Amino acid sequence: EEEQKLYGTYGLYAADPFHESKPPVDTPEYLNAVGSSIHKLMKTFDPNALWVMQAWSFRKDIASVVPKHDLLVLSLNGALGGEDHFCNHDFVVGNLHNFGGRVNLHGDLPLVSSNQFMKAKQKTPNVVGSGLFMESIGQNPVFYELAFEMPVHQSSPRFVLFIFYSSPFYASTKIL
Repeated sequence: EEEQKLYGTYGLYAADPFHESKPPVDTPEYLNAVGSSIHKLMKTFDPNALWVMQAWSFRKDIASVVPKHDLLVLSLNGALGGEDHFCNHDFVVGNLHNFGGRVNLHGDLPLVSSNQFMKAKQKTPNVVGSGLFMESIGQNPVFYELAFEMPVHQSSPRFVLFIFYSSPFYASTKIL
């Protein structure tokens, strides 16, 4: 109540149950109850709540009890969530580029230029966006520029042209 009084409601709420840990009870019934409890808590606080969950924390028994448009999954590594694509919940496909704020030039430019968003969109209609999930952003402007450029293309651009374009950043075209 105090948080709502101070900040109001804003619609997006993150909860990653059992992220990097195991549930104390690993049964469908227990995980269904966890999913239902979190969903109910969010909807009680904000009737327009959208639960945002990292795909790494995704458990079908939790997500299956949440109505379709009340959960958004963030696929940090571009995975499509198996045969049912995260229980048919909407998801954002993207890349986790930098762990811990390392300062160096790195990143899989060929992977990003393959247009993961459009490839995913061709496989499932519940891909609703593309994103980058970083712990730091100060090390590779070429990677970020390419990643944010890709969703506006229908296919993969010629990677050679991008390397030529980006060569002033690297002072060499021999980065591959």
